[in-house]
Amino acid sequence: MNEILKAERLSKTYGKSIAVSEVSLTVRQGDIYGLIGKNGAGKTTFMRMVLGLASPDSGQMELFGKTDLEQQRKHIGMRAGGDVLQETGISGMAEQFAGGGLVTMFSAIFLCIWVISDYTHGAMKNVVGKGYSRVQVFLAKHLFGTLITALMNLIVFLVILIIGLILIGTQHVGSLFFQNLFLCFGLQLIFGVAVSSIVIAVCEWSRNMAAGIGITMALIIFSPLLMQGLDLLLSAMQLKIAISGYWILNLMADCPTEAFTSEFLFRGIFMAAVWTLLSLGLSVAHFRNADIE
Repeated sequence: MNEILKAERLSKTYGKSIAVSEVSLTVRQGDIYGLIGKNGAGKTTFMRMVLGLASPDSGQMELFGKTDLEQQRKHIGMRAGGDVLQETGISGMAEQFAGGGLVTMFSAIFLCIWVISDYTHGAMKNVVGKGYSRVQVFLAKHLFGTLITALMNLIVFLVILIIGLILIGTQHVGSLFFQNLFLCFGLQLIFGVAVSSIVIAVCEWSRNMAAGIGITMALIIFSPLLMQGLDLLLSAMQLKIAISGYWILNLMADCPTEAFTSEFLFRGIFMAAVWTLLSLGLSVAHFRNADIE
């Protein structure tokens, strides 16, 4: 019979927590399988890897006999009524839109236009010319921009969550799942503050619309891949250092909807604070000393 899914020694960790450890499974056409286990056993994480919502740290996987997973996943359907697929569908929809990707890009573009237009239209020069402290002006603008982007993320998250619940249903979704999902989104909001600070810093230093949007999009799209590449390079050099776990965009992508660990929570919040303060400090330093035309 044809092999639909073939997984060999799939593993996934979140910080020091092992969510899935060397799982191997072959599903052939006509087979029916059920994933059974207690909360945190790795059921959802395994299905997320199969559905392409999470990447395994190690192991290999084939769908429909091919390793080109992105092309093959379009053949995967989702049937309402099962706990794992149901929860994976809802969390995946919420994470993909609210936790990164499209909303992160749209928020970044909004910030670039909003920040740089004040310079191109002379609004910033007029405000500073009225005698307000430059630091106060910048901090107020930074706070307002961060709150607007956080509100955008919140609205999209709630809309996607409601749509997911309507389409997939709530019959088998437990309260623990919702607690983890909202905890994940709370972290995403904190990570979003750091990302907004970085975007504002890029725009403040460039003060050019094309450069600001271009650099920001390059950071969002390519920097996570670059960090993962550096991880592989360090691993090949026998150095057990995963620097991607400290870059804010990788933290956003890796935020789990289950199996939260205190290590990930602490590292995520700490690094979000570090990137926020670093970006804010660089922005304020440039804003205080640079000419405003």
